[in-house]
Amino acid sequence: MSSNEPRLVDVQTFLVIAERLSISESARVQGISKSVVSRRLQRLERDLSTQLVQRNTRQVTLTEEGALYYDSLKGIPGTLRQAGERLQQRRQKPAGHIKFILPSYLGSSSITRALIPRFMKAHPEVSLDVRLTDEGPFVVPKDFDICLMTRLPDFRLPDSRLRESKLGRLQAGVYATPQYLAEHGTPETPDDLAHHQCMSYRGRQWRFKPDRQRSTVVEIHGPLVSGNNEVLKAAVLDHCGLVYSFETVFAEQLDSGAVVSVLEAYTQRSGLDLRMLTPGDEYPPMRVQALATALKSHLGPPL
Repeated sequence: MSSNEPRLVDVQTFLVIAERLSISESARVQGISKSVVSRRLQRLERDLSTQLVQRNTRQVTLTEEGALYYDSLKGIPGTLRQAGERLQQRRQKPAGHIKFILPSYLGSSSITRALIPRFMKAHPEVSLDVRLTDEGPFVVPKDFDICLMTRLPDFRLPDSRLRESKLGRLQAGVYATPQYLAEHGTPETPDDLAHHQCMSYRGRQWRFKPDRQRSTVVEIHGPLVSGNNEVLKAAVLDHCGLVYSFETVFAEQLDSGAVVSVLEAYTQRSGLDLRMLTPGDEYPPMRVQALATALKSHLGPPL
């Protein structure tokens, strides 16, 4: 604010003075002392370099400039009330736009199949911009209202103002079609993967965590690397090889038997925590709160 720009509180006090034409009555209405009213009025006149009010022991009157100023501003209290009422309505009923970012491996999950349509029906005044990203767990988007991402234990968020909530855990596994396994054999240990077509996300290291045993990491090689979940899924369904992915990706195919899980003894404790990130606003919009609540309620196991 510039040195001579009027303060809103001073303008509001002047409007009360202009309506009541009394310093003491203005103080009573605003719940402040007469000296504070006088000080605000003097500061406003100094900022405007204009005398707005004439005062004597008996009465308060507006100068010609004061009357002109009041006439220009007298709609402000109503405008402020309307603005407050509109905000209150937003606090009572979600409305507006939400930028919602999902990792690509949740692009065909129950979030997109069930939660989003259900949320849209429940909150017709909210619009969603849903974006999928395959950047991985080390890259935090810059512009979002809610972002879901997997969180590695040793990764620190680049912006301390972000709020983070744990939603659940994504169970990981190694998946292939029965036809591929019939043609190439079923791996019994992670070391057997050296003889298989292993399709991978960008990181070519597969981590296995057998129950009550230390983790082991296997460097794999194969014909396909992609950060896109659907690309890898399509290749698996066309019997091109195995993939280390999340159970949610193949939920329907696992139920139907089109895809099976292998090396289960080595993946019982494998997976990543799913986290929800939101900007660290003290008073987040109700639409964001509503979607965050829906996600927390929905994302219990299974995802």
